[in-house]
Amino acid sequence: DGAITLMRLCDGLVQMAPNEKNLLGALFDREFKREKNLEAIKKAAGNSKKDGERGREPVAIDPVEYQAREKSFFADVGMTGDDLGTMGPGAAAGGGGSPS
Repeated sequence: DGAITLMRLCDGLVQMAPNEKNLLGALFDREFKREKNLEAIKKAAGNSKKDGERGREPVAIDPVEYQAREKSFFADVGMTGDDLGTMGPGAAAGGGGSPS
């Protein structure tokens, strides 16, 4: 075909930042821990169903505890989370949001 394609990349994409490898490693570690915690919660909820209480109500989420965990996570990550719309079960009903 004989087609030639050139692509110009900015310096930020070509040269690695001084601490980029460590920052990405920390990011993956945090996400891995969060995923393991979610799986453990899911497994614990599944185990309660296997105990013979199939007529039980669904697992209730405590909004105060949920917001405390979200706030702790976003503090560890260095974000507020206010702009992400992830502040709990009452967020859609106006009961969510985090104090700044």
